[in-house]
Amino acid sequence: MRFIFTSEYNSSNPTGNSSLEGLEAMQLFPDDSGQEVLVGIGDWFSAGVNPSERLDVLDRTVRIRRLVTDYEDQELEKFVVTDDDGRLHWRDISNLPDNCEWSMNAASPNHVFTATGGNDDYCPDAAENVGIGTASPTAKLHVVGNVPAYGNPPTAVLVSMTTDGSSTPQNGMEVNVQPSSGNGVTLGGISANIYNATTLGIGLRGRVYTQNSGITSTEVNGVRGESEQFRLRECYHTGRRGLWRRLTHERIGHA
Repeated sequence: MRFIFTSEYNSSNPTGNSSLEGLEAMQLFPDDSGQEVLVGIGDWFSAGVNPSERLDVLDRTVRIRRLVTDYEDQELEKFVVTDDDGRLHWRDISNLPDNCEWSMNAASPNHVFTATGGNDDYCPDAAENVGIGTASPTAKLHVVGNVPAYGNPPTAVLVSMTTDGSSTPQNGMEVNVQPSSGNGVTLGGISANIYNATTLGIGLRGRVYTQNSGITSTEVNGVRGESEQFRLRECYHTGRRGLWRRLTHERIGHA
């Protein structure tokens, strides 16, 4: 069954409503099995093909002008996808190939994390690195910032933290390095390299501000280094200073 629109015949038009065949809008096409009817929307005669699905749209697209609120469901996790031939399929959202780049805890606290777990060909695992500004990270977290417009002054990594005012030690950044077993030969908490500085080069800079005049500070250190597990021989830590060091067995703690 075909639904055809016609108008005054024009012999110069091989298709369309003024053609001899007319403009086909839709057809009901019986499947070869004889058990179902396929609904095709479009001018199938002009295209020279027949509908092949239960609902087959020849060209253009499908538009829904109003999503019915009664059918909104935030619990559903299946969505519609299409193949290269335009056929619709459904897929579970948990099976998305890129769904594992970043993960979030399902319950509070909703931490966001990546590069965890065992070996996985499609997801970042614990043996792989995370790069920001680079597609070839060589460290667990590798940050590359080459554009001078990154802040003023330009900063690759910025840590801003508000403490709770308690006496518990609170750190903007904490580094812990230890061998997986036994003793490490050479370990460093923080390593800084500065290249080609024409005016001033600082490997590690530490500043401590006491802006509240009501604060009585017993010890303020810009940079502090300690080397423990040795008997104390000398100690320099009186007053305020940029570098605090403790010397034990001729060893200097490096900041």
